[in-house]
Amino acid sequence: MTQTTAKLSKQGKHFEILVDLDEALKIRRGQGGNINVAVVTNTIFYNVKAGDVASTEDLMKNFGTSEYLVVAERIIKAGEINMPVEYVRKEHDQKFKQVVDFLTKNAVSPEGRVYTPDRIMKALEEARVNV
Repeated sequence: MTQTTAKLSKQGKHFEILVDLDEALKIRRGQGGNINVAVVTNTIFYNVKAGDVASTEDLMKNFGTSEYLVVAERIIKAGEINMPVEYVRKEHDQKFKQVVDFLTKNAVSPEGRVYTPDRIMKALEEARVNV
């Protein structure tokens, strides 16, 4: 359970919530995440680190409701979710491995031999291919 912040700016106001990264990404991608599990705190903030709580008037003005879970879901879906560096690296490695697996299954040398995953990985790294 990695906690991070989800942010959204509306009409010059900045709103933040503290969320569980995996559940928030499920909600954002439409994979059926649970909003009650995704949201860690029961408050909408202007600034999570400073602990500045957003006023009910600003929530009504910007979101049309002051109901916490509705506002939190809108922030998760429309806002920006901060991703920790280790999570981004993990996703990058998974995508790189998918490319290597695809090439291993579908690529053949001119002599008719199959390329090994190690050879493909080294070639991609030498060519500095960004995935």
